Parts: sequence; structure tokens; C-alpha cells
Amino acid sequence: MNYQTADIIIIGGGITGCCLALELRKKSFSVILLEKNSIGAASSGRSGGGVRQQNRVPQELPLAMLSVKVWQEMVEELDKDVEYRQNGNLKLILSEKEIEPYKTEIERQCKAGLDVQFLNEKEVRELLPVLSPNIEVFGGTYCSKDGSVNPLLVTKAIAKKAREQGVKIHEQEPVISLKHEQDKGNKTAGHQKFSNNPHTTWIVKTKTSTYESPIVINAAGVWSGEICNLLGLSFPSEIRRCHIMVSQAISPIIKPFVSHSEGYIRQAVNGNIHIGVSSQPVSGFDTSTDINIFNHVPGVYVKLFPFMEHLPVIRNWAGLIHTTPDGFPIISQAPGVKNFYLVAGWSGHGLCLGPGAARVLAQIINGEEAEVDLDCFSWERFLGDGHGKTSCEIGRLI
Repeated sequence: MNYQTADIIIIGGGITGCCLALELRKKSFSVILLEKNSIGAASSGRSGGGVRQQNRVPQELPLAMLSVKVWQEMVEELDKDVEYRQNGNLKLILSEKEIEPYKTEIERQCKAGLDVQFLNEKEVRELLPVLSPNIEVFGGTYCSKDGSVNPLLVTKAIAKKAREQGVKIHEQEPVISLKHEQDKGNKTAGHQKFSNNPHTTWIVKTKTSTYESPIVINAAGVWSGEICNLLGLSFPSEIRRCHIMVSQAISPIIKPFVSHSEGYIRQAVNGNIHIGVSSQPVSGFDTSTDINIFNHVPGVYVKLFPFMEHLPVIRNWAGLIHTTPDGFPIISQAPGVKNFYLVAGWSGHGLCLGPGAARVLAQIINGEEAEVDLDCFSWERFLGDGHGKTSCEIGRLI
């Protein structure tokens, strides 16, 4: 059986795991990344592609702002166009009662340093001329620095860059065993950055190999609960399924990423229109598509965007998201378990926030001062009654 050691083992090859591998490698850690399928094949590669700062709750906004900074830097390092465009994010306000709450949110976000503005109906229509003249619009919120990316392209590109930097990435290697052994003595001395700390050794096994490391990071997305179960750990969560419908490519017609009460719409770089709908609970890890989910789309979207009435749909897919009771991820060390970190429960926001979280966690592991306070995302908030009572605001305006 193959045997390898590293300073850090990452479980999960989505956007967060790949960004973690790259950030940690830049700090001279030796890194092994284990992915049960292929890079970006699960939630990251099937996401809607939005990279958004605006309308984040107070505790999440700093991480979102850092993430966009990381996105800007990261895409410059990659060797290909991953279709990252800062074409703005527009939230349509379609009811009068939403005006004041969103204006209050804009004021709060501006005080935090985010450039976001309230648009009146005229300004919304100038930004989105394909909006139906017959629909009543009460304005919108807009952040010009937000945008979108091709999620599968970028995840694979980050993994490629990590490999070039020396990260060992093993695909098609699901973890089947995970245990913590004490007092491994000089066996841990092979690790580059932890030779003086032999008392924290993790043994990670797949069907074909055994891996050893002082630190394990669980970034396995919707499968992170299964990895935790190998250690007898659990946390409250739910798996939900999101659907995306894609049209044939047309000439540029929609510039920003546009969201509204029923979902979102964006136009990819190649011209395809992507339509996303609200998520639904799902049993297990079922990514099959249900065409009935889209039954309301013709009515809702054609009413908003008349050009879509005769627009051919060429494909659709479904992806899974991992939600926590309070809608916030866990980015922390496991309570009472040394050097086992969990970065999961993104609740649909992992594509945008994952790169920022990866940078901060790498700083923490390296003993640096963290750019963003992660206390709000501690695993410990789910101890006790398990309902995730936390200082984080639960209400979201998205």
C-alpha cells in the first residue's frame, strides 16, 4: 500500500480545498489534497458562478470583501481565462415594502467600506434594458465590484496551479478511515514544518494508500459530515439541491449578475443565459434534475424578461449545497479535537467566500494575524442545544 506524509492533508477538491492547498503551499507547507471524485465535480463546479459582496450580513461582509480581493489577485496568477468578470451584481426590488429595508442595508454596508448603491427605477432600466417595460420596479441595489466566474474552469485552474507549486493532488481517492494517534515519536520528523511537534499525528486511509500528517482540514463540502462521522463528530446540517437551466448562446444582452425574489439570471462569457431557481431539501446526495422545478420559470422570467419567451433551452443540471441552521459556515478547529479543522456548511456561498476563508485559515495555521475574525463561524456555536444560537444575524436579504 502506498504511504505518504505531508505537513497538512486537505480532504475535498472543491474551490475551498483547492484554494487552501495553494495558500498553504505559498507558506511553504507540504500539502496533500484528497478528492473522492474529480476536481470541481461536485458543488463548486455546479454552482451559479456568482461572486458577491453586497447584501451580506454584518459578520459575513468582511470575509466577502476579503474574498473579492483574493479573487482579483488569484485570477491574475492563473494561466487561463476563467471567465471572472466584475460586471456588477444587481438585486431587483419588486415590491414597495422592500425599499426601506434595503436602503438601511446599503447604509450599513457603506459604513463597512463597501461601494454599494441604491438605484431608482430609471437607473435600473438603464443598467438592465431587457427588463420588461410592463413590470413595476421599485429600484435595486448594485455593487459594481461584484461579478461572476466559470466555477468549473476556475476550480480546475486553481488545482493546476497548486500542482505546479508542489501540492500532491490525488483524485478518485475517497477517505475511508481517519484516526488520531498520539506519541508517534520521530515518525513525524519527516514533516517539513512540524518536526518539533510529534504529538499530533493523523492517519488518513483510502482504499489504496495511507497518508500521515499533523493537521487535517475537512473541506469535503456536502460530504464533510461523513468525514466527521469517521471521528464520531457531528453537527446540524441539511443538504439541499439547486437547479440551473441554460439557454443557447445569444449576443451580449445582460451585463450584471441579476437576482430577484425567485432566483437569478446571468449571461456567461460565451453568451449562454444561466437561470437559477431556489433550492429544495433533498435526500442523500441526489443530483438528478427534476424538470418540474422549472415549471414556474416561464411565467416568472418571461414576465421580467420578454426576450426569453422563445429562447431555446439546451441543458440543465443540479448541484448540492450544505446548509447549517443559521445559514453560516463552520470555519474552525473541531471542539476538543486537536488539529482537525472543518471548513464546510457554506449554505450556497462557498464559491465566493471560499478563497477568502482559505487565505485566513492559512494565516491562522501559520501563526499569523488573521485578516478577518472567524469567531462567528466557530463550530462551538452548535454545541449544547444544537440550534446554532449565535451572535450572527440569521436574517438574510439576498
